[in-house]
Amino acid sequence: MAQIRKCGKCGEPKLVPLTHEMQPYNSSYGYKCESCGHEVDLVPMGSIGSQMGMSLVLVVFIAIFILVYNDYPQWDTYLYII
Repeated sequence: MAQIRKCGKCGEPKLVPLTHEMQPYNSSYGYKCESCGHEVDLVPMGSIGSQMGMSLVLVVFIAIFILVYNDYPQWDTYLYII
């Protein structure tokens, strides 16, 4: 849930959420400072964590595909070359 935050420009705790935008893979909150008018968009930490988790799953899937399901010579044949 969005909350009131401290403004990075003026330092006052008056950065209030105005907008919430849902995107395909994350969401972002639009904040505006009541005292100085500074605007900023923040991405919640949960969205960042889910993106990193999905990237890790993709990398593991690609690594398993390359190491297990290929038609190239297996790793033990390279040991005889060395």
